[in-house]
Amino acid sequence: MKRFLCFLSIIVLSKLCFTQIIKPFVGIDGHYGIQNKMTGKTLIDTKFKQINQFNDSMIVVVDDKGNYAIIDTLEHILLPYSKYNTGFIDYDSINTSKFTESPYRNDKGEISYYTYIVDRNRNCIPSDYYPCPCWKSITKDTVAEYLSLIQKAMSYTCRNMGDSAKFYCEKAISSALANPYVYLKRAFIEMIDQSGKTKIKNTDTINVREKNRISECLELAEKYEKNSYYKTYIRNMKYQWYKELKDKAKCRKIENQLKQSNVETFRHGCFLIPTISYINGIEAEIGIGNGYINEETSFKKKWYQQGLILYGASWSKNFDQHLDGYKLYLLSFVKTVNAGIYPILYTNYKKSEFVLKFEAGMGYSCFAINLGYNLHASGEKFNEANRFTISLKAYLSFKTQKSFQKD
Repeated sequence: MKRFLCFLSIIVLSKLCFTQIIKPFVGIDGHYGIQNKMTGKTLIDTKFKQINQFNDSMIVVVDDKGNYAIIDTLEHILLPYSKYNTGFIDYDSINTSKFTESPYRNDKGEISYYTYIVDRNRNCIPSDYYPCPCWKSITKDTVAEYLSLIQKAMSYTCRNMGDSAKFYCEKAISSALANPYVYLKRAFIEMIDQSGKTKIKNTDTINVREKNRISECLELAEKYEKNSYYKTYIRNMKYQWYKELKDKAKCRKIENQLKQSNVETFRHGCFLIPTISYINGIEAEIGIGNGYINEETSFKKKWYQQGLILYGASWSKNFDQHLDGYKLYLLSFVKTVNAGIYPILYTNYKKSEFVLKFEAGMGYSCFAINLGYNLHASGEKFNEANRFTISLKAYLSFKTQKSFQKD
């Protein structure tokens, strides 16, 4: 009995130690605060427009002006307010200073694809896989030599001085021969633009020697990288590179490697969305939507849906009721459980009706079967259109690109 009680106590204590004990809650004014999950006691009053990320040490908050900060449960400011989207990397970020910024637009007003690490004064800390963009001030703390050289290379890249950027990347490689990141940055000079976006569009402008060096650096980056997440990232970039070189054999090899390491394949871009519905008659629909949807994963050994259609439009024809429909996709979830709300204009070209269609269902592979209901919103009402519907739709790749993501 004593052994059982001791064992039970250990389980309870471990559960308490490793369970998050704070949670956000919303007040009557729609603002958010923090309370103790166990006792319900309010720790921070409802004063924030949004709470983005939190653990028992840190909370990412957004004020009414849309500025981000990181605070603790005593409301001490760990990272001051800024217009830049803010977060942290791991549970111990409060001690490791691994706070992050992800600006949608940089200080010059340009779109930025960078996420980088900052100190408590919001100065950027150069780190592997989190380089400091050239427009951001850098911490004055000691930085490893190879990272300082990489930052110099990036400053030259921003000034379109590619040869100087390559020179400093090669120096960084010489100072850290077994570091995968330095090889990746050397390859990125021709692959990534100054905003952090992939720019490999026309490899014909790159000479053969440089192409070989990029391929060599990508291979070495993969060879030296031990972390499975970053190895997947490198393989993803290798796939994009060899695809631009039209090297189908290497693309197939990389895809096989990724499928053997629990990696999901996503397609981003435009999808054709043909649909057959029954709504007091057979209705055929053809649409096009922009978003992303996953493909098969070797880990699951089957297809399941995960993705979003962000926007799009379709035209439909009800052959029994002689109605045409014009629908907008304004954000629909394409997951194992599908859901969406769509505005539709039905017309017989003598009168028209505007409806909102609520739809939900199940998805498997590239297909989805959904139940929906058309709710009258305005215009002359078609009784034939204001009914429950059942539909079968497919998401077919039309103009998309592949990317890979670690499970």
